[in-house]
Amino acid sequence: MALGSRHLEPLISADSNYEVCHTPVKRVSQEDMTQEKYGENSALSIPLGEPPAPTDHAPDGNIHESKRDFTATCRIIGCFFVFFITWGVASSFSAYQAFYQKDLLASHTPSVISWVGTLQVSLMGLTGIVSGALYDRGYIRTLLVVGGSLVTFGFMMLSLAKEYYQIILAQGVCIGFGNGMLYIPSIAVISQTFNAKQRPLAIGGSSSGAAIGGIVLPIMFRHLQPEIGFGWTNRIFGFIMLGMVIAAFFLLQPDPTHRRLKGQLFDPSALKEPPFVVLLVGLFFVFLGYWVPLIYITPYAQFSVKTNVSYAFYLLAILNAGSFAGRILPAFVAHKFGPAVVLVAGGIGLGVLILAWIGIHNVPGVTVWAVLVGFMAGITVAIPAAVVPLLSPSPSVVGARTGMAWSGSAFAGLIGGPIAGALVNTATDDYAHGQAFGGAASLLGGLLLIYPAITIARGNKRYQKPPNSNV
Repeated sequence: MALGSRHLEPLISADSNYEVCHTPVKRVSQEDMTQEKYGENSALSIPLGEPPAPTDHAPDGNIHESKRDFTATCRIIGCFFVFFITWGVASSFSAYQAFYQKDLLASHTPSVISWVGTLQVSLMGLTGIVSGALYDRGYIRTLLVVGGSLVTFGFMMLSLAKEYYQIILAQGVCIGFGNGMLYIPSIAVISQTFNAKQRPLAIGGSSSGAAIGGIVLPIMFRHLQPEIGFGWTNRIFGFIMLGMVIAAFFLLQPDPTHRRLKGQLFDPSALKEPPFVVLLVGLFFVFLGYWVPLIYITPYAQFSVKTNVSYAFYLLAILNAGSFAGRILPAFVAHKFGPAVVLVAGGIGLGVLILAWIGIHNVPGVTVWAVLVGFMAGITVAIPAAVVPLLSPSPSVVGARTGMAWSGSAFAGLIGGPIAGALVNTATDDYAHGQAFGGAASLLGGLLLIYPAITIARGNKRYQKPPNSNV
């Protein structure tokens, strides 16, 4: 039996040195038959030993490349929707914080209210330990179904919530767990689809969904809540999330090779590698301060700067617009100088800007500041996904290590907002101590990230070249 030329196309596209010819091909080995069992080669349909049927022209090698490009584009769009659902929702919490402080939970302190948002964020990251390993084992569509269902259910239950504990369960726990099922796999999809040069741009494009969500959702909340009420506003949000997760389900085609990877919940060998450990610690401190402006910018503008309510909500959208630029533009710099260098600049810049926030007490100043801090925040949330694979010895641990990195950051997010809230003087609406805490934490984290950046720049034989999987 022989392989027809049409069956050689996948092999040809993988190695440009091979050309189609009309001579008998060698007998298929036992190894080839084993690969066939797992779907790595095309089906064998022509008797072995016979020459392939003549063809008028060689197969077009661009067909396979076009298919790869189409699948890669679908994955970027699918991950865009996932980022909208996960980080877009999380980045919009300041709108809820201001509403809760003034209306639904007015009897509670800002620190207590902020636990709702920080719990959601922390569960999104902590769940990544499990979802990252499940992705490595090939269960991305299962994660999409479970995660999307939890997010939709959480918004529907939030629409009925009246008490603090009900809001915690719906918005903090249910949506948080659902987002965790969605978020880490979306990072791993991009990391293992694109090579080191392409990855920052791909992550920047897909993660821009978070910034778009952070722009659109606060504005929608501001306009819908007074008109149709808190309940129906959240029901509409739930239907939007449902539509996006359905689209992501069809766009994120599973890669069969991931089912053969022995995905880990936790990679203990990572804790023996100083560069990766310092990366974890650095990200922890960066995100300890990261959520301070995202949670408190709206109530700060409304109660401390004394701007009108509408503009206070728009400031959150302005901050997230800056985040959009921070996810896209630095990706081009990372393409040239490496993502680790850009991450260091983002962490240090974020810390400096949060500290500068202490001296801003007018509308023009806080508006410009919102754009700048959003830009730096966009860098710190988008670029780590491109750095983790550079500190991973093999593609099989990328999912687990990504989950580990975001789990530490998630714990920082859990406690950062409430600590800053506890430092706010609600009697005088003085946010200075909370701002100082957030700025110092992020600045320290940015400085710590210098060490893993140097390790990556110098090169380390332990770490293989980043995963460069074909789509």
